[in-house]
Amino acid sequence: MKQNRFGRLILVIAGIFILSGIGIAAEFSADLIQTGPGTLNKGKLYVKGSKIREEISLGRKQIVITRRDKKLVWTLDPVTKTYMKVTGAVIRGLNDPTARARIKKIGVAKPITKEKVNGYLCEKRQWVTKGAPSMTLTEWVSRELGIAVRTEIKSPRSARLLEYKNIKIEKVPDSLFEIPKGYKSKTPPPAPKQRKP
Repeated sequence: MKQNRFGRLILVIAGIFILSGIGIAAEFSADLIQTGPGTLNKGKLYVKGSKIREEISLGRKQIVITRRDKKLVWTLDPVTKTYMKVTGAVIRGLNDPTARARIKKIGVAKPITKEKVNGYLCEKRQWVTKGAPSMTLTEWVSRELGIAVRTEIKSPRSARLLEYKNIKIEKVPDSLFEIPKGYKSKTPPPAPKQRKP
């Protein structure tokens, strides 16, 4: 139950863009580093305004393109040259009243402090789940970039970290945020039916 509660907390407040209307015009690339219990994954991040592209190897390369302007997310598989689309996907900011209400139900926010991370002044935001065992999500948010430069999730049993390093303010091609030619749409598998008791 606590794991499910923390999972919902992460879905509400974790992600790349968590501040509405801040850093929306930013254009840059960065190295993506993801660590967890016994794991280390590296990849790339590309941002152009409201468009986001993440490339990471989870056994094999996976590409996720988030288009806030179209309210959708594409997940690309370069091996099979297929993609899946999720529509209506909007990454809400913490300024959204609905998101704030959900956060308040699931976790308790600690006072915001400021720290410099990877060359950028960040607002350190932290939430702790209600009840035991306590789980914590901490984000270091750059207002200049409009992203959480570092995101850390801690539980009594494990710790996970997502961080963007070697951030380069540079022009990013529009083509990186489109479906490449030759890719075919793939229908997501249906959710498994629950068995009646």
